[in-house]
Amino acid sequence: MDPTMRRAMLLLSAMSALLLLCSCKVSSNATKTDNPNFEKLSLHAVEKQTFVSQEDLDTLFMQTRYVSQADKNQLYLTISRRLTKDSQYALAKILLDKIDQLSADEYAEKHALLAQQNLSMRQFTQAHQALMHLQQTSAVDPIRYRMLLSWYLFERGSFTSYMLSTTEAYRQAEQQPKTQRAILAITWRSLQLAHAAQIKQLAAHPDPTIQGWLALRAIVDPTQNPKMISSPQDTLLSLRQWRQSYVDHPAAALLKAPVDDPSFAPTSAGRIGLMLPITGKNQKAAQLIQKALFATYFETRPQEQTLSIYDTSRKNASHLYNDAVGRDKVDAIIGPLTKPETEELLSTQTISVPTLVLNRTKTQRPQLTQYSLSAAQETSQLTNDMLLGGYLHPLIITDTSSQSQSIADDFSDEFARHGGVVAQSSALSGDLNRAIASALGTDASAARHHYIQGKSSDHVQSTLNKRRDIDSIFVAGDAKHARQLVPLLKYHYSGELPIFTTSSVYSTDNRQKNKDLSNAIFFDTPLSHTQSIGPAAGALTHSLMQKLHREDPGHYFEHHRFYGLGVDAYLVMQTGYLWSLLDGYLIHGANGILTKDADGAVQRELTRMVFRDGVATTDKRYGPIREQWRSIAHQAIQ
Repeated sequence: MDPTMRRAMLLLSAMSALLLLCSCKVSSNATKTDNPNFEKLSLHAVEKQTFVSQEDLDTLFMQTRYVSQADKNQLYLTISRRLTKDSQYALAKILLDKIDQLSADEYAEKHALLAQQNLSMRQFTQAHQALMHLQQTSAVDPIRYRMLLSWYLFERGSFTSYMLSTTEAYRQAEQQPKTQRAILAITWRSLQLAHAAQIKQLAAHPDPTIQGWLALRAIVDPTQNPKMISSPQDTLLSLRQWRQSYVDHPAAALLKAPVDDPSFAPTSAGRIGLMLPITGKNQKAAQLIQKALFATYFETRPQEQTLSIYDTSRKNASHLYNDAVGRDKVDAIIGPLTKPETEELLSTQTISVPTLVLNRTKTQRPQLTQYSLSAAQETSQLTNDMLLGGYLHPLIITDTSSQSQSIADDFSDEFARHGGVVAQSSALSGDLNRAIASALGTDASAARHHYIQGKSSDHVQSTLNKRRDIDSIFVAGDAKHARQLVPLLKYHYSGELPIFTTSSVYSTDNRQKNKDLSNAIFFDTPLSHTQSIGPAAGALTHSLMQKLHREDPGHYFEHHRFYGLGVDAYLVMQTGYLWSLLDGYLIHGANGILTKDADGAVQRELTRMVFRDGVATTDKRYGPIREQWRSIAHQAIQ
């Protein structure tokens, strides 16, 4: 998607409506009798409304014609707030430009909204100007101002000032526990995702709070503290010592109860059982996982730890689990890999040692952790990203396969759960050109042109118009299907609509084949060996994946996800204990940034990718910290 094009179209629509509004001279005694189309606007109704189509906005702007001058400011502020919540930032800004003769409270609200809107659109000069105006008013909300300033400082790369500002915001929010917790979470997350240059910048600053943050971060960075992998006891001791040294530090609130429990003593597994289908139809995937897991093991190996391999193709998973735990006395299990094996194990066996299964089921057990490469996690992140980006009304396009329908159903359910409205879901078959024309509504426009041309002896020029109730397109299908659809969608005038999809379309690194996918957006993990700059705490994972690439350059693309699964499985097994000790702890995995939810499932935070000239690249318009600040700012709007 070209965001400039999208904003320009929204701006044109809004400017036309506002010009009409400003040119109208409506008598103050206008009533329903005078105008049968009159409908008085309710501020409460506007606050609750979601604008999902161009028609919604047109209706709104027409209604503002009947608002008296005395009510104008409050109404425009209310509409601007609503549009900002819906991420329609360009429209929201136009409304604010029409407000004058402001009270102190209205002035503060206007510039807080302007700062938020400009930050969201990455217009940092205008954001800074709005923040300067906001700072000068006595009616400013100090917490909201400090959060917006922190966001601005992060975007401008002033990482030390950013950390100082978030610390001040945390202290100011003492009477607002929910807001304070959100500020603490994003501060800690920012630090764990910081690059080496940012860490170096912080290290040069003498502020004791910053030094406390760096000391905590060092404890959970495997490059600075290798013992976090090999010796959980030493890492727990380091956390207890940190608490004693930084009693009043904001990050003390991140430490969980077991840190202070003398009876809590995490240990590194002396013997790990690896249950994989070493032979049979899944042996290739198992071999790749095994290779990467052993590479990670040898790179970080704790003293006296051993790995034992159990072939789930030769004996069922539950019997192997009994052999491993009962006969061989293993301390932990990684596997099995496939869903049938996992379900068989969990339906028949008591989980008696820490067990990491490499698939996902609905079963929950105290010592069970589940890690899956399922596309469902992509869908959740994609829907959140779309809604935060203001794409509230997508058109879903599928093929007739069960896999495509399943992806579409998951997307629809997740989108609706977060408050979005799917315009339509179209399963295309047969003549794709005709089917897409029908889905986009350009066939009706073409029919009108054909009719008019038939009435005229002269050539009639026209541009086919698509339907106006959609703001984005989601393609649910595989790579072959997507390579056919994306060019056809562009041919049918969808150019200004962003096209979202899943990583299933990224089936090859062949640049020529991927050119048909240009500008398609999806969530995935960038190929680790191609990333020159990443979080400093991810250096170990990056190094391991580079090594695996050097050993397998010709097939690395098709193998990298299973390599990543092997690396991640070992890191989760060896450092997952920190999830019980430290709130918001991140594992820098090969298949994403890893966290664990309350159900024991490992969640993978992926990267937003976009195809550019046949190459899948990181989408620089998106960043996890930027999106988190945007979400916090939305929640701060009253």
